[in-house]
Amino acid sequence: MSEALDRAVIKHWQRLLACTTADDVEVEGYHDWSCAYCRQYLDNDCQGCPIFEDTGQEGCHGTPYYLAFEKLRAWQKSEYDISSGNSREHEVPFPKIEIQAELDYLIDLTERRQVNPLDRCNWE
Repeated sequence: MSEALDRAVIKHWQRLLACTTADDVEVEGYHDWSCAYCRQYLDNDCQGCPIFEDTGQEGCHGTPYYLAFEKLRAWQKSEYDISSGNSREHEVPFPKIEIQAELDYLIDLTERRQVNPLDRCNWE
């Protein structure tokens, strides 16, 4: 697996975390086409994707992704509604915790994959 691909995935989620407007999120994207892993592995039913190898599930199931996705989509819709002059009554907070959870998962996954399994053994 390419370290460049790992870095691209992590940087993508770091940029999402730094977004401050709904337009920023739209430009960065949070769908499969915006993920370097998905662009590489989605057409092959996720086979070879580090996330699939970790969870055994297609489509990033078993990770914080879907909660981050749903909350980010709700926040983005709320921001567009407010900018269109609608009430702030149903304002949704930016999902920083959920995005950070996905980012933390990806960083941990990358770190675990970079450690040689033999290095983890306790050779007493």
